[in-house]
Amino acid sequence: MGFNAIEDRFLSKEEVFTVSDAQAFRQLGNAVVPHVVEAVGREIFRTLEKQ
Repeated sequence: MGFNAIEDRFLSKEEVFTVSDAQAFRQLGNAVVPHVVEAVGREIFRTLEKQ
């Protein structure tokens, strides 16, 4: 998801999130892998083309 690239910019892992753990987990929970979105979109288009 690219989180490693973000974490590599900081000296320690604790610096990555400046919010509480609960808020950080809430934000991470909203993250979506771009390849999954692409795959779902392709399946939607295939389904619509068959109709």
